[in-house]
Amino acid sequence: MPRQNEKCYNDEGDVRIFFIESGQITLENLTLTNGRAQGGDGAGGGAGLGSALLIYNGDVTVTNVTFSNNQAIGGNGLADAGRGGGGMGGAGGIASAAGGAGGGGFGGPGGNGGSDGAGGDGGPSTGASGSLSSASGGRGGDSAGLTGGGGGSGANGGFGAGGGGGGGSTTNNGGNGGNGGFGGGGAASPAGSNNSSQGGAGGFGGGAGGGGSLNSAGGFGGGGGFGGGGGGGAGFGGAIFIRSGSLTITDSLFLDNRAQGGTGPGGNGNGLGGAIFALDRTTNPNGNNANMPDTLPTITASGLFARGNSASSNPSTNNIYGNSGVVFRVPPEVLSVAIAPPALTNASSVSFTVTFSKSVTGVDPTDFERDNGGDRQCIHYQLDGWWQYIHRCRQHRHRQRHAGAEGAKRQDD
Repeated sequence: MPRQNEKCYNDEGDVRIFFIESGQITLENLTLTNGRAQGGDGAGGGAGLGSALLIYNGDVTVTNVTFSNNQAIGGNGLADAGRGGGGMGGAGGIASAAGGAGGGGFGGPGGNGGSDGAGGDGGPSTGASGSLSSASGGRGGDSAGLTGGGGGSGANGGFGAGGGGGGGSTTNNGGNGGNGGFGGGGAASPAGSNNSSQGGAGGFGGGAGGGGSLNSAGGFGGGGGFGGGGGGGAGFGGAIFIRSGSLTITDSLFLDNRAQGGTGPGGNGNGLGGAIFALDRTTNPNGNNANMPDTLPTITASGLFARGNSASSNPSTNNIYGNSGVVFRVPPEVLSVAIAPPALTNASSVSFTVTFSKSVTGVDPTDFERDNGGDRQCIHYQLDGWWQYIHRCRQHRHRQRHAGAEGAKRQDD
């Protein structure tokens, strides 16, 4: 079996590559690829943050690093009453007939509600990505038992964790869902004729828990919750998410990274910052400020190149959200290549018309070079400091040729 993050594609077996809790860290001369930060599914979906590099705090320096094909994906909000909220590292647990489930933690899933009506334990704080002492999921609320009384409310989750689901009651209010801390809110447990329970509020980027008679609010970028279910979590920072501290980054590439929100019956989460997401506020719009920083992060950047990054909710943030001072150089790409007829010839030279994605100046034949490699005939071109190539394939059986654009290489490769 291949180890995590070593395959040539990105799937659910992959994990976040680096988590920085604090300290002074330097990363240089690396390729960080196929990282995956996917929030856990739950009453409210957990946030997916920074799949190659998540900076909780600290001072991080990045030099000559390529970030490619990394994905931050929000967890999905679900409709189950009493379920725990999704954490950044695990799904919320499933409620029993009366006991609420634990919220997913930073490092794993939440526990299910007990058959005796006891609430499920919150998910663990530790995992492959690192640890925080407060990163466990909220415990689920206990059942009120058969004699009345309201069900216990789910506990709030720590950093990256979901809130616990509310406990049930046969005669009065079901317990409220706990709030998430950058995770999803826990679901309420509506039970009895006098129910006015409410799902927990999502943490920053977390979806709100549903299940109650009262609506609940998702965190920034997270979907809301209502009686029919919770909201999806947000996907922020396909490659990098920085909560606080500083990031100094130079001479680095960001290629084909993606931020995608999760889905939920109460509303879908947002996908912002396809390459980088820098936290731009110290409070959460829904009032759940769990684990929000006292000071905002700073980013100092130069020599950054970007291509193919995407943010599902706002294309203007395909490369960065939250720091307008960071500038990416985006090289022109080839849209089409047309060979002058005849297409098949044994002439000593041929002519091409190359159409780029944006206006270019100063382009002449010296910017192109031919590279014959077996069956692959390539034409490399240099624009805006990049070597790219137009790949032309020869199909021997039908003796046909076609032209297209693919790939990107740094000039110094």
